[in-house]
Amino acid sequence: MRTPPTDLSESQLRAAVATQWSITAEALTYAPVGFGSHHWVLADQAGRRYFVTADAVADTTQRLAHLRVALGTAYALRHQCGLSFVVASRPGHDGRLLAITGRYAISLYPYLERAGGAPASPQQLLAMVSELHANTSALSHQVAIDDLSIPHRAIVEDILDGRQSAGRGDAPYAPRVATLLHSHRAVLRAALYRYDSLASAVSAGSEAWVITHGEPKANNTVITAAGAVLVDWDTVQVAPAARDVWMLPSPHDYTANTGRPVSNDELLMYRLRWDLKDLCHFTSWLTRTCRITPDTDRAWKGANDICQRLEVNR
Repeated sequence: MRTPPTDLSESQLRAAVATQWSITAEALTYAPVGFGSHHWVLADQAGRRYFVTADAVADTTQRLAHLRVALGTAYALRHQCGLSFVVASRPGHDGRLLAITGRYAISLYPYLERAGGAPASPQQLLAMVSELHANTSALSHQVAIDDLSIPHRAIVEDILDGRQSAGRGDAPYAPRVATLLHSHRAVLRAALYRYDSLASAVSAGSEAWVITHGEPKANNTVITAAGAVLVDWDTVQVAPAARDVWMLPSPHDYTANTGRPVSNDELLMYRLRWDLKDLCHFTSWLTRTCRITPDTDRAWKGANDICQRLEVNR
């Protein structure tokens, strides 16, 4: 996120890190990166740096449970399966990977020193995804399974069907979001129907699903002195290989590299789901928040871009 949270102070964050990881923060600098979680760079009294992440987990009852499973999976992939490209969070003195402070779950990561400005190459991304999928049998019993749902979908459907008003009266984006959705009503309903049809067919092949990262994008990679690594493992789930493969620069190379076929319908489903999930998330947030920030501006622009993209690809 581009802006720090208003309900998590630096003193709370310092206290959480000191209590859970016995690290005293000499310096704490907000890092305006990503979208969803909040991040800081922490330096201790010896000058060692760490990457601190805060995720809002009080908004939904399932968020904390999902985050715990995901971080535990990443830790196991790194330390049990030996996948050196997995950047896992550091356990605290009690072995837990999270510290709870107010609405937030705090996690601590190694600070990654970049060996260059470029992200991982297509070949490096392909190699990391292929190796991840190959380790499915070792951990699949403890990994969350993708249920193919679209979080916050109900609010979009309620607005499209006239069952919900524009949102909170003090939410400045709410009327604009409602107008945007109504102006694209036909294409949005068609996209949701198309997604449901594809998801129904894809779910029938769940015996061939693998452990997936969920967002193996170039900007989730870092080139370190030891090689390419993949970050942001909070989305890890067992799912069709296409959940990762559709994001690869050359999806067809995946089958040649692994011998595992990926259908065009699976690729289309995850490509469509990406847009629908973002649109539903943006709608839920923008119809509730009373703040205008660089992050809400990005979400509003993103919602518009998605609607336009769905119109073009209808």
